[in-house]
Amino acid sequence: MKRVAVSLLFFAVALRAFPQCTPDTAITQVGFYPPDSLLDCIERGIFYDEVIQFKNFTAIPGSAIGFPGVPYFTIISVQIDSIHNLPSGINYACHNPNCFYTTGENGCVRITGITNDPPGEYNLGFFATVVIDFQGTPITAQADSQLLADNGLGYKLKVINPGDICHVLPECSIDTTITQVGFYPPDTLLDCIETGIYYDEVIQFKNFSLIAGSTFGCPTDIIILSVEIDSVRNLPDGIRYACSHPGCYYTTGDNGCVHMSGITNAAPGIYHLGFYATVTVDCNGFMITLPLDSQFLADNGLGYSLTVIHPGSPCPNVLPGQIYVNAGISSAGYCEGDTIQLYATASGGSPPYSFAWSPGGNLSDPSIANPLLYPTNPGIYSVTVSDNFGFSASDNVTIAYGRAPVISLTPDTTICPGQTIQLNASGGASYQWTPPVWLSADNIPNPLASPESDISYTVTVFNASCSSTAAMTVTVDTTLPQAGFTVIKNNFTVFFNNISVNAVSYFWDFGDGSTDTIKSPQHIYTQLSDYTVMLIAASACGAADTFTAAVDLSVGMQGAEMEKLVDVFPNPGDGKFRVRIVQAAGSGISYSVFALHGEMVKSGAWILSGMPSLLDMRGVPAGIYFLKVTGRDFSVIKKVMVR
Repeated sequence: MKRVAVSLLFFAVALRAFPQCTPDTAITQVGFYPPDSLLDCIERGIFYDEVIQFKNFTAIPGSAIGFPGVPYFTIISVQIDSIHNLPSGINYACHNPNCFYTTGENGCVRITGITNDPPGEYNLGFFATVVIDFQGTPITAQADSQLLADNGLGYKLKVINPGDICHVLPECSIDTTITQVGFYPPDTLLDCIETGIYYDEVIQFKNFSLIAGSTFGCPTDIIILSVEIDSVRNLPDGIRYACSHPGCYYTTGDNGCVHMSGITNAAPGIYHLGFYATVTVDCNGFMITLPLDSQFLADNGLGYSLTVIHPGSPCPNVLPGQIYVNAGISSAGYCEGDTIQLYATASGGSPPYSFAWSPGGNLSDPSIANPLLYPTNPGIYSVTVSDNFGFSASDNVTIAYGRAPVISLTPDTTICPGQTIQLNASGGASYQWTPPVWLSADNIPNPLASPESDISYTVTVFNASCSSTAAMTVTVDTTLPQAGFTVIKNNFTVFFNNISVNAVSYFWDFGDGSTDTIKSPQHIYTQLSDYTVMLIAASACGAADTFTAAVDLSVGMQGAEMEKLVDVFPNPGDGKFRVRIVQAAGSGISYSVFALHGEMVKSGAWILSGMPSLLDMRGVPAGIYFLKVTGRDFSVIKKVMVR
């Protein structure tokens, strides 16, 4: 909803009667209208739509364009080439094509868009091409912003935060062109008050000079000497008034104005103002002073009302017979990937209305009031509304998508029971974690988590207008290790094959006073005896399990005599070995080949024939292996090296 502080009746009527940029031909002095001190401010993040009227200048000092000896040159034309220092997202469009205006021509510029630039005053830089008449010959010159400002075409825009006070006029600027008794603009044209949003309007009026004598007991109409406004009642809560004259005192036929400003949260509706005044009149040479109530003043042309609406609702105050259009979007913030619903409301004219959106290629239906805009299509979308008689008006809305934050998040993590981990998320301005259980806080980027069981956390990260989500899982490691090992004996040397699960560290006690911490050790005993070996296996979180087994080195054939039963050659070799077994060992011979840590890589059986048996280990990785040859009453282990 546009909110404009009005000082000129002509401007107020033109702005509300013609939603399009339509020049006001009643303006006769060079410059911009309304003055930038009266122009409505741009609220950050809220669509802005204002029409600025102007009167082009007719002459320019010769010194301004390099002819100091010539007082003035006549302007033939001015073409606005660019406007610098506009807040980002704010655009302009001229009434004339290419912003081209002839000498003294009336024109207008429409300023629209959404900005999120910092609050402050933005002094606009107008750059133009000026054509002058130099003794009958057109000369073209480039005019910068300073030159145009010096000649009455300087202007500025003000950006504020939503809801902030735009500006407070130090006094009303009286419009002396008003000649008929009454308030201006009429209350049917006055901008509405949006609840919760600062309101700032100047209401012009013309005081009456005669009233009916019967009111005061005089036979003829009598002259008003003065009117002093004592109070204005039924103002919406929070709205205040200030008069242009001290004490709101006005003489007969005086022009004046009242400055209405403030913020209200009163219920929407029409508030008929009650003006109460003290009037002094001349009745046949006698001065009479009486209080007058609001009904009397209303009957004499000084009745007025204010309209309060919800923010964003259409204002019903429009010029009868004209069409009023308000275009917008259904939500305050939208992001890349969102489908947005546009809307257009219309009033005035002669319903039914027809709607035409442009460009329409990205809309669900450009011929309806509330089409959907498919993602992601930024730009300016205009709607033209036509009534039953073909009269039309337009408005537009600018779509500039917000970017969703890119989240950096702690990866999935495993912790031990009772352990605390710090979660870390980044990429936005605010954060929300769910579920909040076992967290030190759920609205900061780096909470501490102390989960008692496995849990997945989701974080939603917000920036100015958009959000993104990401998830990570914290696993609580409650698995228990299981210790275990197998044994390969080779005389005094024993190989321990660790078959523990869910373990990362180990402690061996070999039963002879020796210990070790590697996974699958090899241990050499010094005596033939029966030993009890213990393995303690621990998990990453410190849980432990113990496994014990007896290793008996006191029975069976031992020593050099047993070693002589089996011979392997060539050793080291390339994988093709010959194994000679003495015939006395019998015929039922089996064999197994183990890797260094006890994994079996090959097994089989041989039938003795008096010739060496083949052990084919070609294709296995190079390294050290153990060959276990077992007969009816013996078992021998030989070290085999594959090159």
